Amino acid sequence: TKEAGLKIRGQIMIGFPGETNEDVEATATFIKNSSEVDVFGVHVFQPYPGCDVWENPEKYDIEIDKTTDFSTYHTIGKPDAQLTQNALIQDRFNYIKSIVGNRNADEKALEKNYAD
Repeated sequence: TKEAGLKIRGQIMIGFPGETNEDVEATATFIKNSSEVDVFGVHVFQPYPGCDVWENPEKYDIEIDKTTDFSTYHTIGKPDAQLTQNALIQDRFNYIKSIVGNRNADEKALEKNYAD
């Protein structure tokens, strides 16, 4: 992709049920070792109606607010927006964003030259 002049965008998800500190550190190591990746999108896992986590939260030992109105929800342009508020997940999200640093896709998207 580099030889063809294409930019590489990696996508990272934080907060899947069962995620451990070791998982987060493995993600941080992956990011640090991915020098070929131009930017990373960092996202928080959000279960939606119909997926197994939404339909069977007890299986994943989590609680879900099933009264969420998804009709107006989106995170495009709001990278820190999330439907589930959990301090541990938010801390992990912020940590991974700090590892990504200036390769944060949400910040790069605001730069005029990134789309060129």
